[in-house]
Amino acid sequence: FKKLLLFLVLAALMLPIGVLAQDENDDEDEMVEVNKTGPKYGEDSVSCVQNLSLYREYYKNWKKTRNDEYIKDAIGPWRWCFINCPISSQNLYIDGSNIVKYMIRNAPDAAAKEALIDTLMMLYDRRIEAFGRQGYVLERKTQDMIAYRPKATSDIYNTAKKSFELRGNKAGAPVL
Repeated sequence: FKKLLLFLVLAALMLPIGVLAQDENDDEDEMVEVNKTGPKYGEDSVSCVQNLSLYREYYKNWKKTRNDEYIKDAIGPWRWCFINCPISSQNLYIDGSNIVKYMIRNAPDAAAKEALIDTLMMLYDRRIEAFGRQGYVLERKTQDMIAYRPKATSDIYNTAKKSFELRGNKAGAPVL
């Protein structure tokens, strides 16, 4: 148990370096003032850093191996961080969209799938609240709206239009 605790503490010390990563194609668009209320690592910073470390390691292993056991193990710590320390890392939202998409693909029924699609859309809204970059994030949201809610043409159009207004010439294919 002491070795595990020591590992988690050491991983937590190195965590700030890893959580600064952003999307590779994510260029700087509009800079807006964002609502970052409360401490970065939430009320329980130790648990936040531990759960961030756990979910990131499971997630990285899943990305490398595509072994479903890793992503299943990542869901719990990711969800804890999303609820308890939502401004701790932008990776919560970047990785979170992939985690939720995995959950959508493996949903047991249509009702669960719809609820998870709602969660995915909410994830984009929360990312904007926490980290700004509305135009870019709305572009990503548009792409997933097209994939998961193709009949919601009015919503897709409005989201794409808002993204285009903010990004202009930087707008990507989903928006155009």
